[in-house]
Amino acid sequence: MNSFINEFVEVKVIAGEQTLSVTFLGFIPHKNLIDVVEHEYALISHYQIKKCFIDLRLIPVYDKGSKEYIKDIWFSRVIALGVRYVAFIVPEGILGQISMKNAHNINANTAITVEHFKEPEDAIKWLKTCE
Repeated sequence: MNSFINEFVEVKVIAGEQTLSVTFLGFIPHKNLIDVVEHEYALISHYQIKKCFIDLRLIPVYDKGSKEYIKDIWFSRVIALGVRYVAFIVPEGILGQISMKNAHNINANTAITVEHFKEPEDAIKWLKTCE
């Protein structure tokens, strides 16, 4: 139960680091995104995940409804489940970066820290500094 893989995404728990790694493999329709995040919630809850590494580089933009879902529902759920740090690796294209960053723009007074990176290595380094 420590991973979930389909044609849209690879989700796995990084053993010993309380980190969930999510790598999107391309554009994901909204309905499929909902299915994926349901698996994320289960893994976060079961493994008491505190950190998420989410690679969005292969998603040009979010599907209709997905941006709102991430902003309005996903963040609330993962915060309630105990996630405290999220590192997003954003697409190279400017439209993709804007779309992703707008979806991830949350209230600064929440119990979660969100950072955006261009390189996975930088995101991993940052997550290792987070306690």
